[in-house]
Amino acid sequence: MEDSSYKPKTSANDAEHAQPNRKVGATAEEKKSKEKPKKPKPLETKDSDGNALQGCPNLAECNEVELISILSQYLSDEYYKIVDEADQYGTMDVCPYKPTEKMEACLVQFYGLWGRALLMEENGKERYIMLDLGAYHELETTYDCRRYPPKLSRKMFVMNIVVDNPEVLGMYYSSDKEHLLFGKIIHAKIYTANNEMRMIII
Repeated sequence: MEDSSYKPKTSANDAEHAQPNRKVGATAEEKKSKEKPKKPKPLETKDSDGNALQGCPNLAECNEVELISILSQYLSDEYYKIVDEADQYGTMDVCPYKPTEKMEACLVQFYGLWGRALLMEENGKERYIMLDLGAYHELETTYDCRRYPPKLSRKMFVMNIVVDNPEVLGMYYSSDKEHLLFGKIIHAKIYTANNEMRMIII
């Protein structure tokens, strides 16, 4: 015959888990807020012969100097590997660093991601060019800069191309809309003139 007065023993841990309305782990919103922003997809372009190219446009600069940064598609796997390695090195290194001279290579945090950069100077202000994005960035604090890792490749993938007719981009030809071009396909004729790469958007 069962003893109706019997009660199973509970540990403090069991009691804690039995509490109603107890918050267990992070909510989906909290997890999402801690996630790193996704890496921008490169812009895919095709030259006049149909050869595919990829690149990350920087139309904020395009408005000033009519440049778009691109990279060859066949190098995209190697490119993303370097981008991932740079982010890993920057994340592991907790020691802030301030470059001591112009054109010094370093790692800079750009919208939550660490990337390879060069220290530039313009009108007395320090600016960093993100070598794998073709974008310029100003730091608010030296905490967002790290020493360049000796083992990280110095191979460059992104090249700047002068755009002869940027107005064809329409609404994207604006400093607050350039991010919308990431992942878009642009057909263009690419050629060399006066020792510089140029392209006409078709």
